[in-house]
Amino acid sequence: MIASVCPNPSVDTLIWVSSFEPGQVHRVQREQRFPGGKGVHVAMAVAALESPSTLYGIWGGATGQWIRESCSAMGVSCKGVETEDWNRTCLTFKSETALDDTELLGCGPVVGADVVATFTSEILDCTTSGDAITLSGSWPTGVPDDAYAQLIMRINERGARAFLDCTGNQLTHALAQKPYCVHLNLSEAQAALGTRDPLLSVRALSGHCTLAIVTNGADGAWFGFEGRVVRAQLNVDVSCSAVGSGDCLMAGVTVSSDRGDTFETLVRRGAACGAANCLRPELGMLNKADVDHLFAKCEVEELS
Repeated sequence: MIASVCPNPSVDTLIWVSSFEPGQVHRVQREQRFPGGKGVHVAMAVAALESPSTLYGIWGGATGQWIRESCSAMGVSCKGVETEDWNRTCLTFKSETALDDTELLGCGPVVGADVVATFTSEILDCTTSGDAITLSGSWPTGVPDDAYAQLIMRINERGARAFLDCTGNQLTHALAQKPYCVHLNLSEAQAALGTRDPLLSVRALSGHCTLAIVTNGADGAWFGFEGRVVRAQLNVDVSCSAVGSGDCLMAGVTVSSDRGDTFETLVRRGAACGAANCLRPELGMLNKADVDHLFAKCEVEELS
């Protein structure tokens, strides 16, 4: 089973503006909404790769209902808990100016210990040996800093594998529990590990997990596994948006791991999924046909 955990789903909104001046009134030219949150992106990409996809979320109010219905329409089985407070809205500005791809990330609902306990229990009750569980993104306000760490400890006890993508204090606590896989972009790796060098970062990250991944946009992705380090590079001619590419990469990696693929196949599928996301205007989504096409074009360099 592949399950994606998204504690803090969002309505991701693209807003097109010609300019943005502080203190002035601006008229939006166009707007478009998508189901969002890192774990939501992972779950949608897993479904697009034709693997059974289950998504656990904390669903808040009317926005939570819309996110869940949108995911269900894409073949994602949605579970989790409901709250009255609405899920957050995240804004990405599209512009011909330097404002392009500027993001404003909402904070989401405030939840109590009872919601967190029910949420984690529902995930763990369905987790068995060999399952792949992705844990992605932030938690709502009110959740302890070790929420992911506690979840990973219980996942490990069940013989399942945790695939982690988060930052800050949640990451610091979670690394101590040795998740199976950790993905960070280079800026996040620098904050957590103290080095801007992607090779050094992935080697340092490998000390905390079995499969370590550090990405740096068009410069590629570095994968560390069982003493090996490889770099994957895959460029696309036209990129609509890179938002969600890391999540799609995580989906490809998790699907490959769940299928028992070789390390090189896992690397190629992960890189192809991240690049395929750039080809679609929708945020955090991919087409399987694009993944299949890009898979063969991926360049893999051994760095060990």
